[in-house]
Amino acid sequence: MTEAEEAGMCHLVTEKEAAFWLGERPADSHKGNYGYVTLLGGSVRYSGAVKLANLSCSGVQAAADLLAQTTAAMRAGAGVVRLAAPEPLPQAILPYILESTFLPMPSTPDGQLRFDADRLDEALLKQRAAAFGMGVGTGEETAKILRYILQNKKLTFIIDADGLNELAAHGDLKELLKTTACQVILTPHVMEFSRLCGASVEEIVRSPVRLAKEFAAAYGVTVLLKGHVTTVTDGVRTHQTDRGCSGMATAGSGDVLSGVLCGMAGYISDPLRAACTAAFVAGMAGEMAEADKNPVSMTAGDTAAYVEKAITRLWNQYRR
Repeated sequence: MTEAEEAGMCHLVTEKEAAFWLGERPADSHKGNYGYVTLLGGSVRYSGAVKLANLSCSGVQAAADLLAQTTAAMRAGAGVVRLAAPEPLPQAILPYILESTFLPMPSTPDGQLRFDADRLDEALLKQRAAAFGMGVGTGEETAKILRYILQNKKLTFIIDADGLNELAAHGDLKELLKTTACQVILTPHVMEFSRLCGASVEEIVRSPVRLAKEFAAAYGVTVLLKGHVTTVTDGVRTHQTDRGCSGMATAGSGDVLSGVLCGMAGYISDPLRAACTAAFVAGMAGEMAEADKNPVSMTAGDTAAYVEKAITRLWNQYRR
């Protein structure tokens, strides 16, 4: 089956659908209606991922992104966003937290998140959704955190970046996807998905829909396979979105998407719809940022800054 034939089997998400999935906001609602969510990640090595630290390289800024993620999650509509990051980072983070709450987490001597069941319980208490893996680094501590959440929690659990790499490296972790009480959403790019599913990058590029759908069905998860056309599937329903632009080809854009997704998972209970809406909004935000700036100088922080405008467009166009 060709890629074109596969695409014909998918539903392309429209602006009207994305707006509808955002849901209503009654006048008597409160923050609890829209969910408490946690962004769990960061490390001293990737401290740039915790604030918008700009690294000048040939005139291109690399913004990375726990802060951009936090901004994206708040702008995406979550009731309360909690940022849980290693203890050495508070002074770097606190000036930028704004409306979010910050929970310092135990860390290893080299500044990575350290597994601590009690602190994880605190970070995830009464949370509807959590995102994990962004900038955490790989290793046994990351694997322990994944294992604990998959075995002991019941929430929408978004696994990204180094979290995906640990899943791919440990067969027992991947098997836990089949039995966890969490609603798991995996957000790989093509290389990460290659490690997860065992197919080559070339095979995935040729057959993204079939391979994503087979993996989602086998493991009982929702797969958001990032690309020029993003595929979202739970193994039964398969949607695609073609929103996005070349300016988003920069460090941290995937982290911003995870932030938007975590924020929306606080109030969109269907993981597939949350993932589709997040991919659509993040892509539209990137397009808007590129239109006002340029595709060369854009950073992930620019995309995060335009999430509000993207949602405003959807809201105004379809909520009259």
